[in-house]
Amino acid sequence: MATVLRDLADKDRTYSDRFDRRLLSVAPWLMYVHAGLILVNAAIDGQYPANAYHAAMLLLAALAFSVLNDGILFILFTHVYWMFSFMTYFYASVHGNLASFGLVDPAAAAFVAFCSQFACTVALLVVKLGPKPFSASVRRTRWAEDLIKVQPVILFIGIVGVLAKLAGAVPDVYAGVLTSFIYIWLAIRLVSRRSGSGLDVLMIVVGTLIVISSIRSSLRTDVFAFVLLLAVFFLMAYPRTIFSFRNIVFAFLGFRLLSLFSAVLLYARTFKESGTSLIGVVSEKLFSVEALLYIINPLSTGLALPTTATVRSSISPLFFGSDTGFLPRLTLLPQMDMVTGRIGEIKETNWGEVLNVINAILPSFGQDKDLVLSDRIIWQLGLRDPGTVARPMITAEAEWFYMGGIWSVFLAKLLFVYLLFLLYRYLCTKFCLRSVVIILMSQTLIYIVFTSTAISVLAVTVRSPIILILLLSLVVLVWQLAHPQRRIISSNGSD
Repeated sequence: MATVLRDLADKDRTYSDRFDRRLLSVAPWLMYVHAGLILVNAAIDGQYPANAYHAAMLLLAALAFSVLNDGILFILFTHVYWMFSFMTYFYASVHGNLASFGLVDPAAAAFVAFCSQFACTVALLVVKLGPKPFSASVRRTRWAEDLIKVQPVILFIGIVGVLAKLAGAVPDVYAGVLTSFIYIWLAIRLVSRRSGSGLDVLMIVVGTLIVISSIRSSLRTDVFAFVLLLAVFFLMAYPRTIFSFRNIVFAFLGFRLLSLFSAVLLYARTFKESGTSLIGVVSEKLFSVEALLYIINPLSTGLALPTTATVRSSISPLFFGSDTGFLPRLTLLPQMDMVTGRIGEIKETNWGEVLNVINAILPSFGQDKDLVLSDRIIWQLGLRDPGTVARPMITAEAEWFYMGGIWSVFLAKLLFVYLLFLLYRYLCTKFCLRSVVIILMSQTLIYIVFTSTAISVLAVTVRSPIILILLLSLVVLVWQLAHPQRRIISSNGSD
């Protein structure tokens, strides 16, 4: 077993170093492109304050790049820049428009995003100048070996979570925590499997189960999380250059398929209350000639599919038009602008809403929970009919701004980013396999940047990690107690 662990440690080091190197080698080129887009937009649209805030975010991201050599930490401390600034300019330029097109107040939105990114940078400075928690000098544990041994149990818990979610047997929050064990199992299995071992039938079955669960619930997050997991592992494990013609073609086709799935799943929501089989609806659209032409034709803009209610047509047609694919979902500043551009200056903290968010993640003891803060804000602004729940979301930043203004945004982001850093360092120490932790953190970051609400951010940084670590520790502890002889042997060996 000692030889196996040494081999696994070597592979873990190779995978994690390769991930860092590849991610950090691409980032500066994208920032150069963004700098050019900012200059072009400033010269044409005259939105100098907005473009200045975006340029400041670019400088903060460059600062993070200069002091970090860890890919996951770079994403954590710069994700606001990428999702609120870079993606806004990129998405607008792809559609031949300026980044300020259709926004209510480009400068106000850019300032809120800048303050959020500035909070991430302050958290980075605290990390660099403050004490080092969970130092690498802590004695390595036997978790790497134990986790490999208990993979079947981890998978079983994850499958139970998926089935419970489909059946509605337990509240979604707890079903989600149990479902996340599937991603833990996938991460461990991907990293620990033999190189060149070919297709893994069990992993294909699990992936199919995730897709079916996503279709049945008409939620896109699970499938996007699974695809991101595979993409992160590809960056780690693929030994040759990733920028080959074949890989670029596969990446394009995969991205188009993912965008198509996103649009079809939103279309399927219109049948959710009718009793129609959502799997049948999705299959019919995915396996159509029109869908095939969209995937292979780079000039195709998408399928003309009706969706559930969205914001009123007075909102930007660029960002909230008929495009229900993947890119609009990753472009967060226009979604936030719906609120920050209309709500004006917030002078007092709404403690009732703050307590409501905290109450939402607490265990249920019969108390009433309000889980539709973003929808209530949209209703109050008159952007959707009261009682309708639909896309797009308004981001956690907009919700924090609604609760207490710009200071609320700054303090909340500072706290949650630092907590996620502590979680990352703790997991690296606990698991002893940073490549596994990188994959797991990519899943955590989805709920920070993709499904971004104040409640989801609080849950993923506080509630979910505590429950996950406790359950996983219990599984490992039970296995260790059931194998006392192994513990004696291990304690006499080297750690």
